[in-house]
Amino acid sequence: MRTRSLLLAGALVVSVLAGCEQISGFFGEGNDADLVTPERRANLVLPVDVWPARPLGNEILFSVNTSGMLPDLATRAEGIFAAGVDATVARRLTDVHGVSPAFLADGRVIYWRTEGEPGFAFIDAGAVAALSITPAPSQGRAVGLKGGASDQIAFSSGGKLYVVDAAGGASTEVADPGDLPGALADGRIAYVAAGNEIHVVNPDATGDIRVFTAAGAVRAVAVTPADRIVVAVYNEEGQSSALYTTQVMENVAPSGIYSGYAGFVPNFADELGGIQVLPDGRVVYGYGVFGGQRRGVAMATLQFNALRNLVGINEAAADDFAGLWVLDGGPLRVSGG
Repeated sequence: MRTRSLLLAGALVVSVLAGCEQISGFFGEGNDADLVTPERRANLVLPVDVWPARPLGNEILFSVNTSGMLPDLATRAEGIFAAGVDATVARRLTDVHGVSPAFLADGRVIYWRTEGEPGFAFIDAGAVAALSITPAPSQGRAVGLKGGASDQIAFSSGGKLYVVDAAGGASTEVADPGDLPGALADGRIAYVAAGNEIHVVNPDATGDIRVFTAAGAVRAVAVTPADRIVVAVYNEEGQSSALYTTQVMENVAPSGIYSGYAGFVPNFADELGGIQVLPDGRVVYGYGVFGGQRRGVAMATLQFNALRNLVGINEAAADDFAGLWVLDGGPLRVSGG
């Protein structure tokens, strides 16, 4: 399978509802047309060896699982990968299968291991070590907390939100229900509560506030360096996907779902249901080109509540793409799993 990327400059449309801004279009800098060159069209390369060093913490994390793929993809490398911010090379952190990788404050990667004995595990310089948590969690997503809580991990299990020391041990329930945690810079946790409500809470379960209610099923929650919450939403009835962004405020009115992002319409219906926000503020998400013919991963800069300088990464035929990319931010489904 060949990989390729696209660059799009379009129009900006932003709606503002009571402090919650809807990302509903793209625009680029004035010289974007000059950037559409072969040098800007990165071919993503998946190496077959394991990278023997920690990633830097500013890469795109994703999982590759080729189970059930087309025969010509059977030899593709599998495991957990980190792609550089230029999206040209993806280094394999481990060949032990799993989903939903995320960075910890010390630079290690945590993910849910699906191979062997399932459970949360660390990846450190190519080696995988199980994280012992009591009681043993069910499959969910874990994130490393920040600020004064950087020695802790938040994770979801059985529809509840928990916190545990980064070294493992006994976990503490923080919210019920609670899912898809995201880490704010001050140590607080953004998460999904009942009814697709987005909440923020302290690691000790105090100070819980409702931020807004999403108009659809929440697929992923991420937080920008400026502590803006970014949410991926899928509306099953309308079969549409959307991204929202908002400041951390109590009872912010939700924004409406946008009509589409030209050729890079977000696709949060299935295994591309994750989003990531890199330390430089760029948003990474899975997309499906209009008509369902092409799929891929997009990356754009979030500025002034708009996505600028959109780049399509690793675009491929839709049938070839199923299960190949699984971005951070479950619940995630791997093809064939």
